Parts: sequence; C-alpha cells; structure tokens
Amino acid sequence: MKYTKAPISEVIFGVVYTKQKLSSDDIFFLNGHFKNQFPLLEILSPLVVENLNGFQLLPNLDPLLSGPLLLRRRSSDNKWLLQIQSNTIYLNWIRNDSESVGNYIGYSAVYKQFVCILDSIKEILNINMYEDINMLDLSYGDRIDWQRYIPELSKVNDLINISTPPIFSKEGYNNLFAKYTYEDSELNGFGLVNINTATSIQGSQVIKIETVLRGNLKGFTFTTWFEEAHKKQSFIFENLFTDNLKKEWL
Repeated sequence: MKYTKAPISEVIFGVVYTKQKLSSDDIFFLNGHFKNQFPLLEILSPLVVENLNGFQLLPNLDPLLSGPLLLRRRSSDNKWLLQIQSNTIYLNWIRNDSESVGNYIGYSAVYKQFVCILDSIKEILNINMYEDINMLDLSYGDRIDWQRYIPELSKVNDLINISTPPIFSKEGYNNLFAKYTYEDSELNGFGLVNINTATSIQGSQVIKIETVLRGNLKGFTFTTWFEEAHKKQSFIFENLFTDNLKKEWL
C-alpha cells in the first residue's frame, strides 16, 4: 500500500568495518573530493556505534577503529548528510521540517546514492569498500505532529501501538521517551525502536520514531541484506502505527 503522506523524515544507510578502513590521509582526501557535492562541512568527534550483546547495548569506544574524527559534509539544501570516519560510512537523506509531509524520494534512490558514494571511494582510493564489513545499518525516522490527531500524549495508543503509564495529574504527559531493543536472527543482528517527543523548528510538538536495523552479511550479498532490511522496515512501519492513523496518510 502506498502512503503518499507518510511522515518519513530520515533514511540512513551505513556500513561499519571490522578494522580501520580509511586513514586520516584518506579522509582528508575525501573531504576535498566531496566538497562540491556536499559543500557544508562539520568536523566532530567519532560516532559511537552500538551493538546488542544479550540484554545490553554496548558502545564501541575503540579509537584505533574509529580514528580521531568524524567528517560530516552536507548538501547545500541540507537534504543529504555524508558521514565518514576511519571504520564507518553513513549517508542520511533528510526531509527538513519546512518540507511537506510525504516528500520522500524512496528507498531505491537513497540506496543508489549510498552505493555511488562507496563506489567513488573505491575507485579514487583503490580500496574495496565491500570487504571487511562488520555491520550494515538501515534506519528510518518518522516525525508525527501529534497535536493534529490527539489532545494529549496519554492517547498515544490512538497513533502508535504502544501505551503510556496511568496519568498521575489532571494535565497528563507532555513528553514521551521509550527505547526498545530486540535480536533479529533473520538479519544476523538486532533492531532498535526509539520513540520520543520533540519540538520542531516551527514550534509544533512532534513524536519522533526511529527504527534501526543492524546486522552482518552472513548468507547475504551487500544488496540482498539491504533489500531484506527494507522489507523488515516496511513490516515494522505497517505494524507500529495504528490503522486509523495510516488511513490519514493514503
């Protein structure tokens, strides 16, 4: 079913390597290579990638893997974010708050751009970016202007298939935070569901939902892992939101 008004706000493709794939010199060279395509520059501390070990989310804090910095370059319209560090490449597609809900270019277009980035790095540095892979990552973000649909957050189960604790004051809740983890043997990894409230740039109150899938390539090719993860993301979307809300997005 096609939801033309689905509130997809972000799609993230990522690859995490088992070793330091790119040197500091490589990253410096890539900074120059991608500056025209992604002209807005940020230099930050390395990303901390979490892995699920039993009931614990464990961050990988090894600086010998991540390297000294995270290179972030954005497109001039802020719709694309390229993130590069020594052991990780991420590409984010972002729908800005000022854009209409439903303005989504689609999974295939984002995947094509991600592969284009990896192929470009492979060609200019002569490094095989499809080897030594530890984890792949496919994440989706949704933002719902909840005050359009419900009067208070205690009614969130009218929108999402979760429920809040009992109300302890006449005013009810004004914020919501939840984080769920689960193992996913079908993708050789695990999943996360993060749900929390925020205020948009325009000042409206939104519920942010992030669904993360991470896993390894055992039994998959690079392409087929992402295809299976995309199917799972579609399944999550269909089951996470209520039928009444999804009807609003047709």
